[in-house]
Amino acid sequence: MSSEQDLLYPAFQKFYSALSSLERFRKEKSFFENISSLDTFFSEFRNVTFVLQKSLAHTGYMSLYEKLRNKYLSELKWFVENRNETTKEHPFELVKKIEITAYMPWGSFEILEKQFSVNDDQPLVSVIDEAKTFLNKINPIEVFFSARFLFYKQTSGENVFTKIPQGIKAMYEFLTELYKQISNKSQLTENLLDLIRTHSVICMPQDMLLVNDYVYYPAENEFEMIGRWGFSMDSSFGGKTLPRTPLKNFPHWYKDLGENNFERFVAMHIAMRTKEEIVPVFMLIFQDDTYEIDMFNAENKTTLYRKIHETAKQVLNDNVKEVFLEYSMLSMPNKPEMLNMYSKDRQKLAEEEWLVLVKVDDQLNEEEYRLYVPGLKCPGYIANEIKAGSNKKLLYGAINMLPIIQAFKQKKEKSAQAE
Repeated sequence: MSSEQDLLYPAFQKFYSALSSLERFRKEKSFFENISSLDTFFSEFRNVTFVLQKSLAHTGYMSLYEKLRNKYLSELKWFVENRNETTKEHPFELVKKIEITAYMPWGSFEILEKQFSVNDDQPLVSVIDEAKTFLNKINPIEVFFSARFLFYKQTSGENVFTKIPQGIKAMYEFLTELYKQISNKSQLTENLLDLIRTHSVICMPQDMLLVNDYVYYPAENEFEMIGRWGFSMDSSFGGKTLPRTPLKNFPHWYKDLGENNFERFVAMHIAMRTKEEIVPVFMLIFQDDTYEIDMFNAENKTTLYRKIHETAKQVLNDNVKEVFLEYSMLSMPNKPEMLNMYSKDRQKLAEEEWLVLVKVDDQLNEEEYRLYVPGLKCPGYIANEIKAGSNKKLLYGAINMLPIIQAFKQKKEKSAQAE
């Protein structure tokens, strides 16, 4: 491993080891296991620069290393401090908070919040059992709720999974830039870099790590966890599917549709859904002409409801200009007994499936397209629907988008008062 071709291999191996140690972290695991995971992560993460200094010490690359280190890693003092503490003083002082939130299409309810340390930990099932008293009061048939986990450093109150993604992204960018500028390429290091690019820690959205979605059935006193998926193209584990990107990079799909941002969003998803199943997709456009995309899927409504309310909070706290949503709507038989059925059972009786695409913006403008899914295989049907244009008022998406509409309205009113 002493040849110039392998100068970067030790550092990439340490970074890979840091990611793999973090991969062992699971919200449901005991404090002992998760503290062990974090202790190993901080040690291996800090060792990346140690082994680089040794590898590059007697080469002509030390000045490049120092330049890039100052550019990318100057804000990583938190990682150095925690590595020193966890290797020389004590295990990482971890605190866990669990928040139980129930969701309806038009609102959310914070049911319960509990905080634990290594001294008084409780299994998740006992927390949910405690929440059942409140869940029973919401709906006698089924309740959609989530359990969100937050992890803090006890002494400082710093959110672990706000700080760690920032460090991972900085180290990833540092190593990849160093790799580009060191001339001789090693296949060994290239193979390891490929593993890092596709590592589950890199590609996993943070809510997959820190949130469980559930549905509760009061009559049976049972709850089940919702199966779901999501992925991130970011390099910091924790991002959306597509992190904030210049709007000029957003593609055009149809020459007859694409005069504005929403039409381009509609065109993209019509093109995609002619070949793929419909999955929920949020696209947010910001005042600085950047955008992000969050694509996901789940077995029940909880995840969509949660994402809607999270988007509403983002509208309140960020410079969001427009929100677009794509999702599938099922038409059900108009029978009274449907009202007392579980949503998972109603879905089996669906008669039609529709592609719904909706828009709300910061001026409270609304738009909506609804397309019959079997018709997406027919270019003539698509052309007719596009020619007919969008509805300028939400019909089918009105209830789902209500929290987002209210957030835009609240922010607009607050801005008017400030003037």
